[in-house]
Amino acid sequence: MNADPGPGRLVCELSGVSAGYRRDVDVLTGVDLRVPHGCTLLTGPNGSGKSTVVELVAGTLRPSRGSVTVLGLPASTPELRSRRTVCRATPALYPALTVSEHVSLLEIDPGSFAERAGRYGLARWLDTPVHGLSTGNVRKAWLLLTTGAPGELLVLDEPFNGLDPQGVGALAGDIDTWMATGCSVTVVAHEPPEVFRDLVEVTIRIAGPGLPEPAGTGPR
Repeated sequence: MNADPGPGRLVCELSGVSAGYRRDVDVLTGVDLRVPHGCTLLTGPNGSGKSTVVELVAGTLRPSRGSVTVLGLPASTPELRSRRTVCRATPALYPALTVSEHVSLLEIDPGSFAERAGRYGLARWLDTPVHGLSTGNVRKAWLLLTTGAPGELLVLDEPFNGLDPQGVGALAGDIDTWMATGCSVTVVAHEPPEVFRDLVEVTIRIAGPGLPEPAGTGPR
């Protein structure tokens, strides 16, 4: 079954893809999926293979069959590291370091980060070690640290999980801004908030064993 959102420039494409994390055990089988330029929602029930698609697009998981291209190149091409940004669902931060120390470690502009942290409601926690943050603030820090300078394609895996209303609104605002600058944004979400749905241009659903089903598309 194909998920074809229609004509236009594609930012990534899966063709006849089967993939999994164990030998001879595929999570996805025979998947054809096309993601156009713009704001795309990839949705579906838990266990349908959404995060597997993220890893395929990130180039960290290679298909057992088929091909995955991102911005016209094979997903594992090193050149894509500066053109593609992926924010995974599970934060991977150093527990003993503060948020500010992560900013320094990653060589992120502190002024820009502080401005975004204020909008997300994280500003008062910048000098707190990660192990002392709430789950929601860890999520906010992870989002801010991984999306400071997104490339041509930004993939966000369940980015709204654990965010309070201020964080949800700030992220939706950032997505709108990124799109205005020409960045394509693909959000993987089981139940995205309404404030984000207003930005979605194309919806792709993955159902059952991981086979994409065509979904309705519409303008912003």
